Amino acid sequence: MLSHLESQYLSKTPADEEGKRIVFFKVNGQNRFVEVQDRSLAVEKIENRKAEPEDSKQIGAPLQGLLSKVFVKKGQKVAKNEPLFVIEAMKMETTITASESCEIQNISLNEGTLVNVEDLIIQLN
Repeated sequence: MLSHLESQYLSKTPADEEGKRIVFFKVNGQNRFVEVQDRSLAVEKIENRKAEPEDSKQIGAPLQGLLSKVFVKKGQKVAKNEPLFVIEAMKMETTITASESCEIQNISLNEGTLVNVEDLIIQLN
């Protein structure tokens, strides 16, 4: 049975993009850590609109990465298998092509944007 608890604060990490920190401390001589939300920070998390999976006219990012190149413009007509955009992830490039002949209705994100899976990039007519 423990008669007393001895704790000592050691350090903390800088806050991440979600405002979370890892706090390191000792409890009875053993190192411990815990992730905590720093409520003193104003965190603004921006999320992109997601493509609706049932809408074949919406093209989302197939993987997380950097939208490095957009080959098309609004109003442009594209042929089947024509490249639409490139996503870079882990030093590899993935080119997304048109699955059918169509016209570009809208481009939701700009080159240089970090995208997550299914972030809406292009809408077709």
